[in-house]
Amino acid sequence: MRKAVSSAPASALALLLCALACAMAACKRPTAESGPPPIGGTIGAPDAAPPDVAGVDAPARTDAGQPRAATAAEPAAPAEPPAEPPALSAAPLPPRPEPSDSLGPARRLTDPSLDARRPRFAPDGKRIAFFAGPEGEGDVYLVNADGTGLLRLTDDPADDRDPAWLPGGDAIVWSTNRAGGYDLWTMKPDGSSPARLTDLEGDELEPAPAPVAYRLVGVWPDPCSPDGAGAREAAVRDRIAFTSVTVRKSAVLFRSRDGTDQERISPEGSSCRSPAWAGDGRALAWVCDTRGGPTVFHAAARWDRSLAAALDALPATRSGAPACEPEALERWPNDPCLGGLPRHDVRYPGVAVSRPPDKLDHPTYSANGTLLLAAGGQPAGLRQRSLAGGEWSSVSGAPEGAARPVWSPDGTRVAFESAGEGGSAIHVAEADYYLRDVRDLADYPELWGAGRSTLLPRNEFVARPGEDREFFGLYERLEGAGRAPFLTVDAALQVFHDEYSVLLRAAERQAQNALLRLCGALYEKYLGRLTHGDDPVARYLAVTFAVPWVFLASADGMESRQPAPGNAGVDEPRPAEEQLRRLVPERVALLPEWVRADVEALAAAILAHEGQAALRPPDGEPSVVVDFSRFRLRGHYAASPLAGWFIAVEWLGVAPLPLDASAFELVRILESSDGASRPPPDLDDVATRLPAPPPETLGDLWDRVDTLLAALLGPPADVTVSHLRLVAREHPEWTAPFRKDLVEAALAELRGPAPAGGPEAGALEPPSSPAFAFLSRRRGLEDEYFARLAAPVVEGRAVPGALDLFAVLGNERALRLAHAAAEGQEWAERYRSALDALTAGQAEHPVPGYGPEDIHHSWLALLATLAQPAGWPHDSPLFFARTEAWLDRRLDAAIAGYARLAHDAVLYSAEEEALECGERQPLALLVEQPAIAPPRGFVDPAPRFFRALARLADRIYADLAEGEAPGAAADPASGFAGSELSARGLAERLATLADKEIRGEAFTGEEEEWIRTAGERMAVMLRGRSSRVERVRYDEGRVELGVALAADVFAARDGAGMLELAVGRVADLYVVVPDATGRRLVQGGIFGTFEFLEPGAEPLADGVWNERLLAGAVPPPPGWTASFLEPRAPGAPAPVPAAPRRP
Repeated sequence: MRKAVSSAPASALALLLCALACAMAACKRPTAESGPPPIGGTIGAPDAAPPDVAGVDAPARTDAGQPRAATAAEPAAPAEPPAEPPALSAAPLPPRPEPSDSLGPARRLTDPSLDARRPRFAPDGKRIAFFAGPEGEGDVYLVNADGTGLLRLTDDPADDRDPAWLPGGDAIVWSTNRAGGYDLWTMKPDGSSPARLTDLEGDELEPAPAPVAYRLVGVWPDPCSPDGAGAREAAVRDRIAFTSVTVRKSAVLFRSRDGTDQERISPEGSSCRSPAWAGDGRALAWVCDTRGGPTVFHAAARWDRSLAAALDALPATRSGAPACEPEALERWPNDPCLGGLPRHDVRYPGVAVSRPPDKLDHPTYSANGTLLLAAGGQPAGLRQRSLAGGEWSSVSGAPEGAARPVWSPDGTRVAFESAGEGGSAIHVAEADYYLRDVRDLADYPELWGAGRSTLLPRNEFVARPGEDREFFGLYERLEGAGRAPFLTVDAALQVFHDEYSVLLRAAERQAQNALLRLCGALYEKYLGRLTHGDDPVARYLAVTFAVPWVFLASADGMESRQPAPGNAGVDEPRPAEEQLRRLVPERVALLPEWVRADVEALAAAILAHEGQAALRPPDGEPSVVVDFSRFRLRGHYAASPLAGWFIAVEWLGVAPLPLDASAFELVRILESSDGASRPPPDLDDVATRLPAPPPETLGDLWDRVDTLLAALLGPPADVTVSHLRLVAREHPEWTAPFRKDLVEAALAELRGPAPAGGPEAGALEPPSSPAFAFLSRRRGLEDEYFARLAAPVVEGRAVPGALDLFAVLGNERALRLAHAAAEGQEWAERYRSALDALTAGQAEHPVPGYGPEDIHHSWLALLATLAQPAGWPHDSPLFFARTEAWLDRRLDAAIAGYARLAHDAVLYSAEEEALECGERQPLALLVEQPAIAPPRGFVDPAPRFFRALARLADRIYADLAEGEAPGAAADPASGFAGSELSARGLAERLATLADKEIRGEAFTGEEEEWIRTAGERMAVMLRGRSSRVERVRYDEGRVELGVALAADVFAARDGAGMLELAVGRVADLYVVVPDATGRRLVQGGIFGTFEFLEPGAEPLADGVWNERLLAGAVPPPPGWTASFLEPRAPGAPAPVPAAPRRP
């Protein structure tokens, strides 16, 4: 746990927000002379990076304030800003009003004298085709949707009727008897180029072109494909449904436009007519006439979504089945071999959805595919029914004589004919329905019917609790189900955190090796002095360094999944703590009796991690209270040999060292002693397994460890070796003889004010702080803030809250929410005063060390960027991103990111098993499928955040991996370039895509494919290496926990509890985004965040938290998240259907 200095936080914040404004680029930080800007002053200031509008950050500047040249990884900024930048607004928009599920006043488009009937919207919704005239003498007309531009397309003595638009809007199909019986003809929208389409027995009426084409594919077994089936396209056909009337009966037929295929859709023996398609072509309605009256049928398309399942359903032996090679498909339909193959066509099995007494006729689907609208009935007028079930009901606002309705493609209007005095006229009425223009709403059954959302129509996005353990798991299932993904900042943060965790563990393993050698050598030095007689200081220091030594040496012998000779055959290593309980006593027993009893007692207290003890250095300084609960293993340390590193660093951070002449003697030992010094002979077995060290001093080893700690969390909070080095170098006369007063004054100035915060500040009173620590704890700005916003400063408030942190960091929304949460509390006024003092205070002297100098505060600055509102053009179509609820959602993501920052990552390991790919098999069957366009994903519109994340990833690579990104040497079997398999590469690509999105530019085909397969990339990045023909098994703990974790943030006083920030399962996020016609839905994942007080003084283990998640025994989410998070509706379908990957 960390402690923070009690210096003025506003000054520290100015430095922190400098990193925010520059997005981890070079910037000119405030100086003591100039003074820092106001808290939050760099956010939204004129010289700050622009908000997420065009996604282009402000030009980076040198320390002289001049723009510097762009690097190869950083696109050059334009020389001149736009002459007229778009007007921006960060003010949130009010929610949309609740839909009334009714029609508005109808507006007449045609004169009744025209006697117009059967309107049909063009695919773009701008024009309406209809026919008009006396019965048997009709003609086809067009009129603009606003009633202007009436145009007669046919002028023939024959009867021209039932016009409908072909997909694309470049032609009209209609029925005419100009060549004898009624046939289907096509013409251009200006009436030119008429051409006959059918010449069948009887009459063809009421054409309804399918909105989608149909593809016929040949299928064969292929174990090397994703779902076990290979496929090649044979043909793509456009089809038309229509009413066929013969002397016997009428029927609804389905025919390809080229005439090569025709089938009956309506049931045999029934007289059926009036086909109508859902907008996506995956449902068809029609009417069958019975003695009791007309009955409406609804048919959802059925086809083989899984080609592998279609193969499995074939008979085991098929006598006479031809052995057709896939190349035969190139000769479709003329290769006779293909004619003998089984064929699975798209089927439309109809289900009656009305009763004959209802007398409903001429059905039509809503644009979003969730409602059926029909005419007639009792009472007369328009009637509606949800496809989720229920009864038909009257449409509010529809006139009584309305008939033959049709919904506009964008869902905003309904057109119909209405008869009155003088004839029938075309009318249009506004449709105020639930998500009326979201054309793919039917594909999300969990959001309508029983799953109808309250928040989605208000904010145009909503989140619901989910069940996925991993982001990549959700995105891969979305890809398999054919849903469009929404790539979130949360998913990018998780990828970054996983990558950071891998690099951190690698760096920790190297530092652990250095610390093992360092502690062993120092223990040997001080142990050697005891051979010449009892020396209290030498004894104390020998014990101080022996304690971490035995834990580090014991950890070196632990089992793990890490590849090593000693781990051969290890499948399920025991927990680290269990192994240490066995190994540490064995090491302690080998120590000489001079130190054995003391080390044994301390090691036992550490392993018990219970109680407190006072440690007093032999220099007469006050004793320091050590809380042994801090040694409980957490995060990845609980499952790996890095447990020794965890305990050693914790011990060397709290164990006080004498601040006297022996302290400077220790500095001299570090600078003069060989770092390869051998450990005592009884521990030599450990040393022989270590690599031979290069020539270096013990001070070099200390520097290696301290450099890692400084990179992670900045400058030390306590006096440590680096401070003593400075004093010894600048004032050697103070060290011999030792000048206590002068040394302590110099050290106090170097260190700064004593720590006053930290997660444990409330638990120990007064705070424990050694005068001199070998590996000092580090400062965290948030620790200072938390300490100032809880007891004893704010008496009566046991623990702070996550909102406090972002309120102090300048987030106005967090500040308002924090104030609102305090309403009615006895301590509310004291809390508000303390919070206002932190947010509004100014400091005269900045504190060194805060800002972008370390990973922790750079990460904190990144999260502050994420939580800040963006400016948007007033005409931006991204309504969801301009709502107050979206601000809350981004704030919640930032809080979840902080939970990850405060928590150690979990471990994982992987091994692969390749599958054999056999010889190519012959074709087994032909499958027809709707030619549905691949889903087009969306990216969280936060380009500035993604760029800042990429720069922070660069910082991580520089500090922890010698500048090398993890994906640089990717396994070619993964199918992805190495540059794509790093957090930096992912974030840079997301920033580019978000830029295009905000500018309204269309994605290329390659970019759309990249978004669709993002889940696969995330999986490969987590597993280390993978491919579609490998089975990857990774650490069971990582599989079980997924992204879930619990981070202890602040301990209440007197053991009253621990403030926990926890992340649960991945929550489902649904967002309404613009489309060419109307709008559409995309789905992504966000963190499920929890904040609660855990009783007792012990932190909550990840495993215990996961058990609560499995049992559903979790607290409710923070109340303020109700603006965007709603519970899953009882009885609603699952969030993502378990659909297989499409070919």
